[in-house]
Amino acid sequence: MHKDLIHDHLALSADEVAQRFEALQNKLEQMWRFIGWGHLGGEAQEANTIVVVTSISVDVEVPASLLHAYEERFLFLLFLLRQPSIRMIYITSQPIDPHIVEYYLHILPGVVSSSARKRLRLVSPRDGSSQSLTAKLLHARD
Repeated sequence: MHKDLIHDHLALSADEVAQRFEALQNKLEQMWRFIGWGHLGGEAQEANTIVVVTSISVDVEVPASLLHAYEERFLFLLFLLRQPSIRMIYITSQPIDPHIVEYYLHILPGVVSSSARKRLRLVSPRDGSSQSLTAKLLHARD
């Protein structure tokens, strides 16, 4: 199946690729309201708390290092902190390097990183096993 997708993509002309890209761009603008703004530069969203549980459940054994990398991939969700009334609880199996978190907070457009940091809570059961994060949370002790 994956090879078919690659083949389909390679068979597209430059114009078709540009048209598909434009269609995707238009969808993103429409979806913007679901991540915080009614429209670009519009009214701020109401106060809310977002809980990010970066868990993956698969039927095969996945090395813990890959699971940790997967959890860090979701740091793009920190961009939701552009909204001044949004708080976020971000849960990972192992603590994320504070320098990585600070990097993301410093590249938030139009936001003072210290303000975003105050609204972000990082939570970790400190469990580096290959068990899913959801299972770790369900079995974690207080």
